[in-house]
Amino acid sequence: MAIGCSSDGDPSEPPPSGARGATGGSNSSITGGVTGKGGTSGGTQASTPTGGATSKGGAPATNGGNTVMGGSGGSGGAASGGAPSGATGGAKSAAGGSGGMTMATGGAASAGGPSGGAAPTAGGGAGGGSSSCGASGFHVKDGKLLDVNCEEFVMRGVNYPYAWFSSRNAEQDLQAIAATGANAVRLVLATGGRWTKTAQGTLTSLIGWAKAAKLVSIVEVHDTTGYSEQMGSVELGNATSYWTGSDIVSALKGQEAFVIVNIGNEPNGNNTSTDWAPSHVTAVQALRAAGLNHTLMVDAPNWGQDWENRMRDGGGSSIWDADAQKNLVFSVHMYDVYGSSSTVTSYFNNFLMKYDAPLVVGEFAADHGSSGNVDEDTIMSLAESLSVGYLGWSWAGNGDGLGSLDITNNFDSGSLTTWGTRLIRGMNGIEATSETCTCFGLGSRYAARSRRKSAPDAELQRVLVTQLGSEDEAIVRAALPTARVSLLTEPLQASVVNALVGLTGKDQPVSRRALGLEALNYLRPDRRSGALSAFQAALHAEEPELLSLGLLALSQSRPSVDAADEVTRAALGERVTALLGHGNPGVRGRALLVLAELPALSSEKTRFEAALHALLDREPYVSAQAAHLLARTRNAAAIYRLIELVRDLRPARYELGGSSGVIIHDLPGRRSVAEAALFAVQSLGERVSGVERLPLTLRDRYTDERLLLENADAAKRWYLRFAARIPKE
Repeated sequence: MAIGCSSDGDPSEPPPSGARGATGGSNSSITGGVTGKGGTSGGTQASTPTGGATSKGGAPATNGGNTVMGGSGGSGGAASGGAPSGATGGAKSAAGGSGGMTMATGGAASAGGPSGGAAPTAGGGAGGGSSSCGASGFHVKDGKLLDVNCEEFVMRGVNYPYAWFSSRNAEQDLQAIAATGANAVRLVLATGGRWTKTAQGTLTSLIGWAKAAKLVSIVEVHDTTGYSEQMGSVELGNATSYWTGSDIVSALKGQEAFVIVNIGNEPNGNNTSTDWAPSHVTAVQALRAAGLNHTLMVDAPNWGQDWENRMRDGGGSSIWDADAQKNLVFSVHMYDVYGSSSTVTSYFNNFLMKYDAPLVVGEFAADHGSSGNVDEDTIMSLAESLSVGYLGWSWAGNGDGLGSLDITNNFDSGSLTTWGTRLIRGMNGIEATSETCTCFGLGSRYAARSRRKSAPDAELQRVLVTQLGSEDEAIVRAALPTARVSLLTEPLQASVVNALVGLTGKDQPVSRRALGLEALNYLRPDRRSGALSAFQAALHAEEPELLSLGLLALSQSRPSVDAADEVTRAALGERVTALLGHGNPGVRGRALLVLAELPALSSEKTRFEAALHALLDREPYVSAQAAHLLARTRNAAAIYRLIELVRDLRPARYELGGSSGVIIHDLPGRRSVAEAALFAVQSLGERVSGVERLPLTLRDRYTDERLLLENADAAKRWYLRFAARIPKE
């Protein structure tokens, strides 16, 4: 994201104003009645190089979800407005400073920096060498980010918008950030491609000031935000050239124990997401060839929000393989695509199932301005449970309607905003969970962590199982937060899973069955074999609420469904197909979602015909889900039907009353039938030989009907031009 605003679809992009693609997040109720936050993202950025905020867009994630409104609301909320772009104070130049304490021997202060920080071994200079465990800096092992002492490091920090506020006293600001308890800071820099280049001396000073404050520096360049969609943005190759320049290499070498290099901020918008992996392969290889042995951080595509799940589902494996050092961290930016507990949980679970590499939430906030809310409670809770790092956006300076993303009021650390108070002092916040990196001395406060948390002891398991079986629903609800965490442990606690499955039994009240289904949806997708029976039973319930929750959970269980026997898959497919004719629109739409996410349950012909029929449904939510399903098929003949809906501006949303509140059904990133139809036409058109790609410019806020209709007209013209080439069946 940029300060003032972010372009990547994440709220953080710099001042200029460029819009991101739309995002939306499926919402799902959190047990206990906590309100899930949903919404789509998008947003404009200011056009000036200072001040204005950029919003981050990015189309929505693929799994639809529901947000339960009602019950207790999550903390957070809009904070007070953004700080002006030209804050007072002047950044100090490097001044040399005293040498920091060494862990073993030697270790002079970092070159030109104010204070040397802890240098890992002899060798003088900027802290090179290796520690007693043989490491020379941050490195990745067994899916964990380890520091120079081979201790796991879990980031807890904030984003600092230096590039847009370079006249401020950055040394003082970094000290204030450290005073919050943060152990890391993501420094927004610039290559010179879009904003004034962050020079060697400045970079050296920033790193030195951060070290003096015992903050690990994550250095990134923001010029790449939303390339191809954000005016003025530059391709990732520009960032590569910056990092591999002899001046910048000189500033970074020897800082491997204190600095992580985030190659480029949200370097791929929606139209260039397919280039995400290849461009990063090239970048990683170039940085390594230049002698940079630091841990490298890779931002997700789709303005960092990865709504297509390209990174989440293993698309980054080629980037990992391209690094001979296997020293990479992947970063997702969580804004309004992640407005629900369901979407956040699904992302974490699926990523950790696919990769043996660390995940970091490189940017997030409690909302994304008017574009939608973010479920920061679930992000922070699961990040702590799974030892996933997080970095809040941003210290101050957001403009253009994104002032609620400021952590402080006008850079005043003594005046935290609502978001800042939540991030720093709230449950699972920085004060409660941050541990200083041991790279600054073995005496640093540190608690061993593991992203695969150890299982609860036998006594806790017994208590959990007992409480989950209580006849008092209040006791059940109180036990659910701990039970959900236990579902993420290694090894999986079968007794807890069985207790939750028991909650979903036909003899249980609807409210308890709903609680059980929601909790079981926290299981990793490949560990749901024991829960499939509960999901399957829910598909035969009379209540639309239970049918909808069962369908949602099933849609997010692909690995377990694929591993099930043929009889189970056939039974599930038959029942889901039958629910396409259900009287409730939420159920019909969720049934289409299951067919889109679980192709093993039905034939291509069945899916195609069901989707074509559902396009005519009177409920816009169902029509939009049908368009989404057609986009997953290989039959371009659907274009003839889809083109009729590209001007249908009805909202793709349905609300269903449930035992815990209103369950919202939506299609992430597709706020209207028109948007769903346009993206489906574009996707299917790419399968037709000799046809140019339909160019869509739906990267601003999707509520702009004028922009939607402009894209609809462009689609009509494209269709008339290439209709003769499109197959009719």
